Amino acid sequence: MEWDSSEMRLYNCDVIIDKDGALVGKYRKMNLWGEAPTVDPSTSCSPGDFTLADGTRIGVITCADLIYEHPLKDLLDRGVKNFVMPAAWSNEMADMQVMAYAQGWSAATGASLVLSNHRRNAESGSGIWQAGLPIATTFHPGSDKAAVVVGAVPPHSAAGRQEQAPRLALSLFQSGWAFAPLAAGRVCSGGVCCRATAKDTQGYVLAALNGDDVDGDMSVPAEVCAVLSCADAGRDCLDFGRQVPGGATEVKLVMEKLGAERLVPEVVAASQDQTEILLVPNSTSNGFRFAETATGATLSAASSHNLTSVVLYGRRFDRDTLPYRCDGTTEAVV
Repeated sequence: MEWDSSEMRLYNCDVIIDKDGALVGKYRKMNLWGEAPTVDPSTSCSPGDFTLADGTRIGVITCADLIYEHPLKDLLDRGVKNFVMPAAWSNEMADMQVMAYAQGWSAATGASLVLSNHRRNAESGSGIWQAGLPIATTFHPGSDKAAVVVGAVPPHSAAGRQEQAPRLALSLFQSGWAFAPLAAGRVCSGGVCCRATAKDTQGYVLAALNGDDVDGDMSVPAEVCAVLSCADAGRDCLDFGRQVPGGATEVKLVMEKLGAERLVPEVVAASQDQTEILLVPNSTSNGFRFAETATGATLSAASSHNLTSVVLYGRRFDRDTLPYRCDGTTEAVV
């Protein structure tokens, strides 16, 4: 935390220190999630763009920054490819598990991401990804155990960041979550329709959202298609702690219409002891394949373990209400 006596504001602040102990800089979290009103958001659009003594350039974000447009868009537009992210990300949201979302964001952007989450009960999941490839991960829910993981991040390919397909100019009716048994094959929420197939549909639901994804007192506008392991179709399926392992090892999920500015693929499988297993992107064996066009997206997953969730998570940044502006100015919104 940083107390700014001149502004009389308290910030959630990351301090960047080089390997020789030198202070490189600091970054104030722009997007709060549960800290308010005790903590204040940054009042300007100031991305955490830093270069270390060895020449390594990193972008620094904090926890919920990962699901917002800024500062990530600004850092990616500047050419930043390596990101570091401390987090206090809880595990209750079945459609937004921290490791799966971090992996999907890394895969969608082609960036490298180092995530350090809490190690306390209900907040677990840390790792290192390069273009979605899991280099090292640790997951110990329900305990204060954790492990320090180290991995060598390979150089970025010449292809670099993948450009997104152009979006339709959609003005969709906002609705809530809609659920159906996976065997039904299709479900819609407002203008967002989802289709899915699987070799084994027993014990799974198909869910669609066009509206606000709510977590306690917090929410974000989103368009989501999800296949979740769950006994009965309903809102309880969104609670990760209530998921019932199914037997599906292959799932294909399709989002028929797409207005979201950023789409993140998430895939989680589970071992017999319910440890989260992440699959390999762009692989047909213990992996997933993700493709999007201007009008929709497809996510196919295949695993030797039972799949827990297969999710296409799209954020509607145009519906966000933010305490700052990132339009080329540094004007604060207070």
